[in-house]
Amino acid sequence: MRTASNPISVSTRARLMFAPFALWLCLFVSSGKANSENLIAPEGQNWAVIAESDRLDKAIGIARKLGQTSRVVETIGGEFLSVVDPTPESLTKIAKALWFQMPDDAYLSRGEGFLKTVWQRSNPVLDRKELKPDGSAELSAGSFRVKARRSSTNDGWKIRLSGTQGAKKIFDLVYNVSGVANWESSIFIAEIDPTNSFPEIIFDAFSGGAHCCSTRMIAYETNSGGWAIAEGDQRDGDRFTLEDIDGDGAAEFDEIDQSFLYAFDSYAASWAPVEIMQFRQGEMRNVTFEKQFQPFLRQDVFGMEFSANNSEGTWNSNGFLGAWVAAKSMIGEGAGAWSRMLFLYDRDNSFTKDFCKLLDNSKKECTDEENSFPKQLHQHLVETGYGDLRPY
Repeated sequence: MRTASNPISVSTRARLMFAPFALWLCLFVSSGKANSENLIAPEGQNWAVIAESDRLDKAIGIARKLGQTSRVVETIGGEFLSVVDPTPESLTKIAKALWFQMPDDAYLSRGEGFLKTVWQRSNPVLDRKELKPDGSAELSAGSFRVKARRSSTNDGWKIRLSGTQGAKKIFDLVYNVSGVANWESSIFIAEIDPTNSFPEIIFDAFSGGAHCCSTRMIAYETNSGGWAIAEGDQRDGDRFTLEDIDGDGAAEFDEIDQSFLYAFDSYAASWAPVEIMQFRQGEMRNVTFEKQFQPFLRQDVFGMEFSANNSEGTWNSNGFLGAWVAAKSMIGEGAGAWSRMLFLYDRDNSFTKDFCKLLDNSKKECTDEENSFPKQLHQHLVETGYGDLRPY
């Protein structure tokens, strides 16, 4: 073993819309909870209520799929709502930013009956700038200041970083980034390694192309008191997500297991289980399966299932099912997910029709069984460390 739902109901909406004010006041006072937040949306704006749940972890998992401006609020009735922060936009406009269809019973709300925020994505970025080709940027976090300057080279670009704390010079580094497109990049300061005295400086370089790839570089203070730049692996896409997932004051990289892209379907139809990476003293470590991240993995499964429930045909998509079975295995529910997959998968999808030849290149023909999606998925899960989930 690798060591590493349903659309919302309208019941709460009805209560919030039609409960008399006296009842609301009674509930609020008797709860003994002081609402220190003003959750009434500004004039001309509304919250977008996407889903409701009686489980906080489920609500968080759904909210994570709604983007950076999402949160979970508790209502006076004790329900948890996955919402998008107040906006003047319509539900139709908000839906365009989602990866799935807006649930039919999603609605806009001014926030009446919202008691308090119970979850909101952390933002560990202390300062962030865009760094253009042959451009410069200055960033700061308190008295810690960083200057960055990019200059073009024959096969990419190089960056000069200098850091000060007050009047004291901390470091002066030059780093060549080769084999990349000379495109705009991001640079930011964030705390991702608590073993030293300063936050880290993270910048990225994009290879160019339709959807691949970004390489992240991290400048950090070493144990000896000097500074160095570590280069990470290439990741699909053009940006990285940082979040303090376990609440220890240092952020992790929220990634995906890229081995699932193109594994069972086209890129557009591929899904992938989450992968959590942690940076310590120049080394990136996969900590996905450590105990403290189990709540996050369970939330991610809830979010995947909610997205699938609101995306027609997704529960029969091999690209989704492969990732979903792997994600369920990480929370100890892989065998049940495997059994369900056997009833759901698309038997007509021949995306990897020569799969059996990859295992045995002496074969000239593949039988349907040898080339089936369950056969492919089993092989992939075993090879990538998720284990043998077949119940036989």
